[in-house]
Amino acid sequence: MWGRYRLRPASPERAEALAQACALSPTLAQVLIHRGVDEEEAVEPFLKPTLAGLRSPKSMRDRARAAERIARAIGAGESMAIFGDYDVDGTTSLAILTGIIRALGGQITPLVANRFE
Repeated sequence: MWGRYRLRPASPERAEALAQACALSPTLAQVLIHRGVDEEEAVEPFLKPTLAGLRSPKSMRDRARAAERIARAIGAGESMAIFGDYDVDGTTSLAILTGIIRALGGQITPLVANRFE
């Protein structure tokens, strides 16, 4: 397993077929299959995502409860810390959330994971 993806086996024949059908290199097709993108109709949405293709944040478990807790902490002047991953989406979301909480008057310490420690 790598990150949040469980690598799936991909035969060279299937990778070649997907590559031909979608005008991709066999290497990219192999990577897509490993990521679970093994149907032709799934390739373009994966490689060219759109806002309309995003899942609703309403599906996030305990989202409302977390928002209420953050609001309570801001209102009470509590110090908070948030952790972000070292990759692009992790550091971006960490920066956005830190900026929003500070703009709302919150005391926040952003922490970035270190892949070496």
